[in-house]
Amino acid sequence: MSNFNRGQGNRGYQGGGYGGYNNAPREVAKEEDAMKLPADYVDKANLVMQELHRDGTKLTTSKIRRILSMVNDLHDAAKRSKEEVLSDAMKSSIQYLRMRIAYESGREPLVKTFAQKAHLIGYLKNIGNSREALLDYAAYMEALVAYHRFYGGND
Repeated sequence: MSNFNRGQGNRGYQGGGYGGYNNAPREVAKEEDAMKLPADYVDKANLVMQELHRDGTKLTTSKIRRILSMVNDLHDAAKRSKEEVLSDAMKSSIQYLRMRIAYESGREPLVKTFAQKAHLIGYLKNIGNSREALLDYAAYMEALVAYHRFYGGND
């Protein structure tokens, strides 16, 4: 057994979920739960982008381009597929998209605000293995970008 396991040589370890040198609890980010995309997702997209515009959020299309590009790739693959159930490869791509949204959100606060208000991860988690749900998600993302432009968003 190593010295660490016997409680020796572990000076400075705070344990109990606390980190850093000040023994303060770390704030743990919580990913949103799966949410069903509303049938009126175009109206939802309008409201989200209206709110972001009203709040003065200066989100540019280039900030969400990676996410949009990946959603478009998934959309194209789903359109080519005639199966109603998504393949394992498509489900894996959805998982990767979820991770990229989290990464881009952590990298850029404006993207995080956008992703949270638009529930991008929650709606994505609800797709499951449904081709139709994936196509609706892609249309929702397209509506978000359209209303972003409508309210004065730029590149």
